[in-house]
Amino acid sequence: MPKAKIKSVFNDFESLKIEKNFNRKLQPWLPSTEKSYGRKNQTARCFCEEEKYYKINYYTKNNVKNLDKIKRLRDEDFEKYKLANYFQLNDAPLLLSNANSRIQCVSSGYEIEPFESLVPFIRVFGGEEEEYQFKISSIYGSFTSSAPSERIGSPLASLELEENISEKDLNNILKGIRYYPEYYDARPITDIITFSLTSKTKIEEVKIPIRIRRKPLPVLQYRESDQLNQMITIVTKTIFRYNCLHSLLLSIKEFFPKMAVIVADDNPSDVYQTIDTNEFPTVKQYKMPAEEGWFAGRALAISQVRTPYFVWVDDDTQFNSETKLGEMMKIAEKTGYDVIGGGLGTKIRRSWQKFDRFNVPYSENGYCYNRIRPKYDIPLTGYEGKCFVVDVTANFYLARTSTAGAIRMDPQFEQKAHREFFIDSIGRLRIAYCNTFVVGHRGAEYSSKCVDNDKTEYNSRRFPSGRSKTDLLNRIDALWFYRNNFKCYKDLDYDFTNHVKHASNNQKLL
Repeated sequence: MPKAKIKSVFNDFESLKIEKNFNRKLQPWLPSTEKSYGRKNQTARCFCEEEKYYKINYYTKNNVKNLDKIKRLRDEDFEKYKLANYFQLNDAPLLLSNANSRIQCVSSGYEIEPFESLVPFIRVFGGEEEEYQFKISSIYGSFTSSAPSERIGSPLASLELEENISEKDLNNILKGIRYYPEYYDARPITDIITFSLTSKTKIEEVKIPIRIRRKPLPVLQYRESDQLNQMITIVTKTIFRYNCLHSLLLSIKEFFPKMAVIVADDNPSDVYQTIDTNEFPTVKQYKMPAEEGWFAGRALAISQVRTPYFVWVDDDTQFNSETKLGEMMKIAEKTGYDVIGGGLGTKIRRSWQKFDRFNVPYSENGYCYNRIRPKYDIPLTGYEGKCFVVDVTANFYLARTSTAGAIRMDPQFEQKAHREFFIDSIGRLRIAYCNTFVVGHRGAEYSSKCVDNDKTEYNSRRFPSGRSKTDLLNRIDALWFYRNNFKCYKDLDYDFTNHVKHASNNQKLL
């Protein structure tokens, strides 16, 4: 675009208000758009630190089949991801404020929508005897001047004054310069305005960030009362454990008789049982293809929720007087948190639950996933001593449908999955654990009456052994390596044979 040479001095200028113009033609921001800023950390290195009670895994040909081919495909997809998420992955440049600057400006806080424009506040205070020239430009925007004698109709990439003018006249000109975004993206973009000031004694420059963002609309779940059954739906998935499921449904009927329950059921046809709707009138049972998988069932159940919140429980749990769903919802309502977790069988945080923080630094060879036990808990404001901010919680939690329900349960995780949902929630969901709520679980302080009707069938899928165990772990490794671009992971060591985590047996961790 050509430069605009401002010849005349004018005193009439537009106000500093933001203006909308939906008739402007914006260019879509595409991966091919020139990228002019970004603090990339391509040379960063990360590692997964060896510690007791942890399993460390670096991806090799031993645990990822066809590693070279899979890595090539993954790297191609990650490059596409980086292009499509440029502004989310690249930090805007650092902006340095000069000491004793003659330029006064708004250094942060500007935010407009793509179809809006604004007059950036810029003033010069250098002394009446000084004369100045200036240039104003940006990366993704353009400018107009409101000079009445020769108004510049279409926005230009930059405006430059090549004549020497006084401070007063310069400030009058600056009051009439309007900024316009030139690119449209549904996600936030940060543009940088650069203002250069030249006098006989020095050259100065300031940079002003402008965030261009479409503000999302609220998504409010329709309801007709404040009754708890209008607010919460209970969801679960079942396979080979109808006796357990029946025990769970009886307990829900006892404590929350009017609350909707959704059951995703992928039992094979030869063992499939239809839930008696006369006994359980609030239950909806969704029959899936046989052994479709753990996360596929969770995804199906959550997709059918029609209330503002849902409560996830496993089919071998049991409600009791301490399963206070209403109190859990009040915490979510008061704090705005998306997930409120409770105790599974006990209110006491088990040792493995204290390893509830994720540290996932980036390197050019992939992310390094580290599950850690933080030195200090972060108390949830207003619920100190009861609730703590975490990244992962057990399989009993209340979740906000509009936010947590939008995190995809990846159906490729068929036999074993839990952390994956919470990993995908990093930076998206606010999660807390509270020690005042509990659901019953087998063999625990708060127990469940669950008795597997086909324990052998269930355990052979959930806790495989021999070659089946190796294949399952390698499959999970391959998925982690690919989908989250992981280089390695450090997590609690799992023992499928005893169905416990090693760290949970060490009392020193409590």
